[in-house]
Formats: sequence, C-alpha cells, structure tokens
Amino acid sequence: MVILFLYLKPCANGGQCVLHNNTSYSCVCAPGWTGPTCSVNKNECVQHRCQNGATCIDEIAGYRETVLCICSCLCGHGYSGALCELEIDFCSGHLCSEHSVCLDQQHNYTCHCMLGYEGKFCELETDECKSAPCANNATCIDLVGGYHCLCAPGFQGRTCSENMNECWSRPCLNGGTCIDLVNDYICICPIGKKQTSFLSGQVSLEATTLTGDGVVLGKLISKFDELSGLPGKNRDVLVSASSYIE
Repeated sequence: MVILFLYLKPCANGGQCVLHNNTSYSCVCAPGWTGPTCSVNKNECVQHRCQNGATCIDEIAGYRETVLCICSCLCGHGYSGALCELEIDFCSGHLCSEHSVCLDQQHNYTCHCMLGYEGKFCELETDECKSAPCANNATCIDLVGGYHCLCAPGFQGRTCSENMNECWSRPCLNGGTCIDLVNDYICICPIGKKQTSFLSGQVSLEATTLTGDGVVLGKLISKFDELSGLPGKNRDVLVSASSYIE
C-alpha cells in the first residue's frame, strides 16, 4: 500500500504526501495551493494588503508583497512600493525654472510662476507692456513683474492718464482767470486789465486790453495759426475760452 501511494503521487503542485498507518495519507500543500490533493489554487487576494486603491493580482504561489516581487499589487497612478504604500513625488527631477515653485499633484506636477514670469515651466518673462497700459502717447518700459510709463509733457500718473494742472501754481496776475491746457495754460484777464504773456512762454503777445469784442481771443487764435507744433487740443480749449469774453 505504501508503495502504491508513493507511485501514484496523489499530492499535486508540489504537495508532500504524508502516510498514516500505511492505510491513508494527507497532502501538505505548497504555498498558493489548497484542497485534499493540493489541486485548488488559493486566492490570496481575498484578504490582500494592497493600499491606495491598488488592484491585487492573484498568482500561483501567492500574491507578491515582498521586495523581490512587487508586481502583485497593481498600483494606481501616483503610487509605488510593494503594497503601493508610497506616494510618488512628481517634483523629483522636475523641469520648472528657477522663477517658479514645483507643486506636486496626484497625477503630475505644475510650475507655479513667480510674479513677472509665465509659460509651462515659467521660463518666459511676462511683457507687461503688451497690453499697452500707458495712455496719451507715453512710453512703456517693461519691468520684471511690472511696468513704468514715461509720460509725455503735460501728463502724469501711473499710466499717464492724468492731465497736469498747470494752473495749480496760480500763474495769472491781477485777478486773471487761468485756463488749463495740455502742457500749458492761458490767462483770461478782467475787463480793463492788461497781460503781457497770455501763454506760459510758448506764445507772447503785446499788452492788450481785454474787451467784450473778442479782439484778444482773435489775436491769440491768429498767433496759433502762425506757429507750428503746438497741440491741436490747446486751440480747442482756446476757442472755448470765448465764454469768458462777454
């Protein structure tokens, strides 16, 4: 009987046959097998230890959870390790420039740019002058993270959008009314008063008595016609000054 058991080799898949009183036997199964004759594959994934949503892959000799066999736990994107217990640091070996900070995310990484830089890896300097922020023909100078406007004469402010008030210093004498122009001013004198300079140096007229017939206004406009290079807007303001001559 013993010889028969040994000849038949009833224990499968590497199981060891153990005789009992020469009349019966039992099988000691190899890892990964079960059943009376070790013919049933044991499903080790029933109580697996894979982490972070990993998929357990059942294998013949047990699911792999050692350093030598790390593939039994099929890790999701962003995780590694024998049991998928390690989170991958995507910022390791990143391509972000020195003008940025690498932000590790679940599936990849992103580059958070510092002020004044742009691009996928923050490798490009932002041109703040591209949007033409400076007004009134000002010159825009691009800076790192900002811009500077060089204003044309007569304008001020961060974007050169404010007209400078040349009447602020009260240049008109003897109770004259100051009218602010672009980079200039004009003095409207009271009836009977004289002014030797009606403009701030660009136009100089002889002393003239301001009367109600608009003589002074006409002379000023005529003088503007003789000059070149003066802002056209000043002439419009000058014409509107006729309301002061009544």
